[in-house]
Amino acid sequence: MPYRYNQTIVKVLAQTPKTLFVYWDVSDEDRKNYIKQYGEDFFNTTKHVLIIHNVTMNYTFEIEINDFANCWYFNINDEKCEYVVELGRRPKNNNISIPNNYLYVTSSNKIESPNGHVLFEKAQKTLYYRDCLLYTSPSPRDVEESR
Repeated sequence: MPYRYNQTIVKVLAQTPKTLFVYWDVSDEDRKNYIKQYGEDFFNTTKHVLIIHNVTMNYTFEIEINDFANCWYFNINDEKCEYVVELGRRPKNNNISIPNNYLYVTSSNKIESPNGHVLFEKAQKTLYYRDCLLYTSPSPRDVEESR
């Protein structure tokens, strides 16, 4: 599997109800365009940031990441919510002029984090997790027929 696909992309996946995983890449062409527009030192004077949007609860938080990473795990406070992750760059200091001190790169897919509990339906002795049947105990009739 290749290390990168040379596309500007961000993808987010749910690992657990309270942990998301995001991976990203910025294409060589986009990197050249940023250098052309902001100067040769662009990637040395700016840093990657992930902006996490909780669409359901209508709030946002930011995670500063280093340029050597291309993926990140992070904790979230709310399960069963829709999230979108935005990749951008912020200046490390005032040596570079970027409007609003933020440069949007790209946004991820929208995901819904899973709920954090297992649902039991006692009448059918069935175990569900996020609308997925995991186990159904056999009925007495099924047990009798299998003998």
